[in-house]
Amino acid sequence: AASNVEILLENKLGDDTINVMTLDQMIEQLNSILSIVQYTLGGIAFVSLVFYIPLTYFYKVDGYFIALALFNLVGSITLGFVALKPLKTKFVLPTKGDFKVLLKDILSISLGIYAVKIVYMYWQKSGPLLLGLNFSAEQIGVFGLALLYGAKLMAVSDAVTTVNLPVLSRKFVNDLNAFKDVFLSNFNKVFAFIIFAGVSAVYWVEEIVHIFVGGDKYDEAFVYILPIVFAFIFYSVVNIVKSSVLVPAKLVKEMIFGYLLMLGTTVWVYFSISPLAGGMYAMALGMAIGSFVGVLFFVLSSYHKLKFIFFNMSHIILLIIGFLWAYWAPQTIAYKVLYYIGISGLWLMIMFGFKILTKDHISRVLSFLRIKK
Repeated sequence: AASNVEILLENKLGDDTINVMTLDQMIEQLNSILSIVQYTLGGIAFVSLVFYIPLTYFYKVDGYFIALALFNLVGSITLGFVALKPLKTKFVLPTKGDFKVLLKDILSISLGIYAVKIVYMYWQKSGPLLLGLNFSAEQIGVFGLALLYGAKLMAVSDAVTTVNLPVLSRKFVNDLNAFKDVFLSNFNKVFAFIIFAGVSAVYWVEEIVHIFVGGDKYDEAFVYILPIVFAFIFYSVVNIVKSSVLVPAKLVKEMIFGYLLMLGTTVWVYFSISPLAGGMYAMALGMAIGSFVGVLFFVLSSYHKLKFIFFNMSHIILLIIGFLWAYWAPQTIAYKVLYYIGISGLWLMIMFGFKILTKDHISRVLSFLRIKK
């Protein structure tokens, strides 16, 4: 998934509201301008040759990285000049009081987000890192396939956090009750969809792997996919709550501690049950339990700090049904298809029963599709 580094979009400074562009958006826009400069002027491209050729020739590998650093430095300075020069008359420098608030609130939030990104990276890679101490490269490859397969669920939560952050940051500042209503409405639908997508991925894993990978070389990975997929289902909740609740509420300490607790629990479970369950299954189970503990901590933190409960019995029921659905499937393909259709219909009925979906939602989707046509 693409990097999703967020900075709080709106922050109150006295009576004025300062709009802050997300770091990712700024980087994307600046990179777009850099591409235009490279293609139209060619100056930066020529500078790259000046750096790369002599430095790589004289210093080999070290020279390549030195040239890379110098090229990016020159490119960034040039880009900043080209991009910001037309806006120089429109800049208003913040006051001393503004600087204090900016450094205290926005910088602390951005650093907190970077910190949890690092912790998440370690959590996601903890399997190959720890298993690499005792298992062969081939066994690590089998576990890696299960990890890669489950991680695809992150595309959903990453997309949600990109949209939710600016909207919910504004809602949190202006109207806390509206913030809660908007978040719950979106979270319930996304949660149900993530479980459905994850369970479907587990249900059809044998067919998908055999079609796209070929052969039965990675069949050993199937046993690890169920806990790993649920690990990423739980982490998707962590990811959404982090960007949609904790960042707008500026609960940076709780956010960092929750991620560290998730990582620590994963490692602890791995070392605790490895002698009984085997190393690779212990790691898969550890990731699932660790991410679940992260969800639990965020639920408690949101209630304690905001008096806001976003996880209730309906979500637990969906999780249980999803787990039972993914745990067993008929072996015959014809029965498997029929069983999947039947359970999918039941899932849809449950969503209507919990009012996650309504007739109004379906009508709006159909109207949108008609407009598109």
